[in-house]
Amino acid sequence: MRQFQQMSRGSEARDFNMLQDNFHYVQQWSIVQCIIVLICGIVQVYFVRHLFDEKKGKQAGGGSSMKMRT
Repeated sequence: MRQFQQMSRGSEARDFNMLQDNFHYVQQWSIVQCIIVLICGIVQVYFVRHLFDEKKGKQAGGGSSMKMRT
């Protein structure tokens, strides 16, 4: 019975250590993925804003560079 209890305690400790290692592994990669998602979002916002920005040269010229011919 004592031998069985020792084996049980050993496997419990091994399982607990494996559980902790898996938790740290998943947590580490989840944080990395969250950072990647935030970086992608920031880059997308940056490019969309610059897509709709008007050039400063057009505003100084008094409007659009295309003029009607009469």
